[in-house]
Amino acid sequence: MPDIGLNKSLVKDLMSKLLEFFEKEKKYNRTWYRGNPLKRLAYATGFSEKSIQRHTKASSNDAVQEVVQSLHDSAVKKQVVVPKKLDDFDENVVRRTIHDMYKKKQVVTMPKLQQALKEKDIDVSLSTVKRTVKRLGF
Repeated sequence: MPDIGLNKSLVKDLMSKLLEFFEKEKKYNRTWYRGNPLKRLAYATGFSEKSIQRHTKASSNDAVQEVVQSLHDSAVKKQVVVPKKLDDFDENVVRRTIHDMYKKKQVVTMPKLQQALKEKDIDVSLSTVKRTVKRLGF
């Protein structure tokens, strides 16, 4: 048997667990977890199902599967475009309002900017103000 760098005590422990598992199956004359081989292996070896999944996934580096998975992920994770609630003119009003507040040496906060926009008959929510300011690059 080739030396694969395993600790002999670990191999013996694993072999004894498998033997015990198969003897238990023979004793009760039934196959445990027949429909779920992963759960059966976990029960037989004493490892958790997650550990077995992690180690079996790491060894299956199939390039085709990786491409299919990446295409599937990109198809599932589509970018959602939030519709603009302000047109270009209103965005320019927001920009001019921010510049005016800077000229008056005022601290520009979102609630203050929202209030200033309400005075100019642009009634938008605070989140829309934040999104617009971010889109304008401030």
